[in-house]
Amino acid sequence: MHFFKKTFAIFTIANLLLSLNPAPALGFDISSLLSNLGGASDTTIFGQAGVLAGLVDVPSPSEATSEVLNSLGFDQQEVRKFAKQSNATAYKDDGPKVELTFIPTTPEPGKKITAIASATGFSNAPKNQYFTWFLKRAADKNKSIDDYKIQTARLIASSDYEWQQLLGSDDPACSSSQPPAHCSLLRTTPASSGDGDGDGYQAITGGEDQKGKSGHCFVHNIATGEDSEMEECGHLFPHAPGEETGDNVFTSSEEDFWRTDPNNKDTSGSGVVDEASVAGLGKMELSWIYSPGDKIGVAVEGVALAPTTEKDASFKTMWAITNNPIIEIEGDKPSIDDINAVLE
Repeated sequence: MHFFKKTFAIFTIANLLLSLNPAPALGFDISSLLSNLGGASDTTIFGQAGVLAGLVDVPSPSEATSEVLNSLGFDQQEVRKFAKQSNATAYKDDGPKVELTFIPTTPEPGKKITAIASATGFSNAPKNQYFTWFLKRAADKNKSIDDYKIQTARLIASSDYEWQQLLGSDDPACSSSQPPAHCSLLRTTPASSGDGDGDGYQAITGGEDQKGKSGHCFVHNIATGEDSEMEECGHLFPHAPGEETGDNVFTSSEEDFWRTDPNNKDTSGSGVVDEASVAGLGKMELSWIYSPGDKIGVAVEGVALAPTTEKDASFKTMWAITNNPIIEIEGDKPSIDDINAVLE
């Protein structure tokens, strides 16, 4: 009841301030309005006595507000506190977050382990979000975050596909001192620039369900509670050299790079085309063969619960990142590079 009394007071004050002088807000000429009204009686919150100039003294907004609050039995200090809390509410949101769970919880070396990402603070479902995983293997040395994202996207997109045999003698491993048996075979599919099996995918800012909406990307500062809009939207998922993931064209050279089957649009058998797999569409789980010292992380792209201030149907595109890091902004506005930097 205490909350509702405060809320009612806020609406009462707003109504009062509007009733004091509605004419300018509506675009009327106050002099003309008074002249036309003549001696008409007032029907505002002040009752039938009227507040027209020359009839009675008009109280100031602060005096009128105090009078209304006192007459309704409200504590003015409490109302002021409530107003301050209401103004600060937007800064209390933690923004999107993601947590990982593991199956099994105590992995054994050489055995399969699965990480499951559970993101909160998004309005769209996981199947429409982009999950950019990065697996840092214990044996990896001197690699960048892009290297980790690439090797993990390969793992996701190719699944159990034996991509090396398809390359035949073009397999880079054929130049090793102990080349694989398939090095005696010719490449079964010639390299080309086209998308032979139609497994291209057009990525959408904020997720698959945001088609047709304007994209507005934001970075949440967990220290200040502020959301800063980015100069330009982008994605965190990796790209093949000279190519762009999510451009709706998945060339044979990309098939080679990501180690997917050029004759199967869904190499992983997960229900989405290969380029969408590389982009991490709906990939909330990642499985691999565990080695002691492995480290795993994920960045989830989706639309937050908060709408933008734009006069359209858009919501804020944001990212949830494991360990909820503070994103340092290098320029005037945040960029996709600023977000990528905290993944290292």
